[in-house]
Amino acid sequence: PTWQNAPSGSDGVCGVAAPPSEPHRLLSDMVTQLCCHPHYRLLSLRSIPQMPSASADFTTFSWAAMLKRLRQMHVTGSVMEEGMDWGISLDGGPAMPQSVNRAVASWLVLRGHASADVCASAFADAALFPRWALSPLSVSSNPNRFNKYMMSAASLSNDRAALGPIQRMTARAYDMLASRAFVHQYEAYGLGVDDFRACFAHVEELAARYELL
Repeated sequence: PTWQNAPSGSDGVCGVAAPPSEPHRLLSDMVTQLCCHPHYRLLSLRSIPQMPSASADFTTFSWAAMLKRLRQMHVTGSVMEEGMDWGISLDGGPAMPQSVNRAVASWLVLRGHASADVCASAFADAALFPRWALSPLSVSSNPNRFNKYMMSAASLSNDRAALGPIQRMTARAYDMLASRAFVHQYEAYGLGVDDFRACFAHVEELAARYELL
């Protein structure tokens, strides 16, 4: 299928119908856009609607309502629409508390009816990105439906939401190392406790960088 792209800073953020200057290259464009900084390489995926495809025929779709929910998922760092905190907002401008989920870069993908005419400027809010981000948002659209949904949207972001899983996995790994769980099996192949600690230090450095976003 043919995609239409609108990089941040272009007029296409409101109405992505401006044709791209070159063909869409999924993998290379994704890496260039989202992993533009060598210290940030973890991605979070969010998508809506979150419903059985069998319910699509009984659902009223609206781009405004859909993007409002997806944006709040991004702001809160939630990957689920249900139960996200609507009390967190960007009304305070760029100087926001750490509860706001900032991203190095995001890629918004819109599919379905009139997707090329959608205004996505709310996703370009400067409060969602660090000040050093040069081109933090790209928007792509495609008129073809995803599944049976008249409209659907997805956001792939290199954001602070990665911090929680990193910290939980690291804490669990430290507990397992302290109890020497499976350590003897690794030692049989030359991988010792010091090697584990060096790996944990690398992961903790990664977590610290995401915490600074």
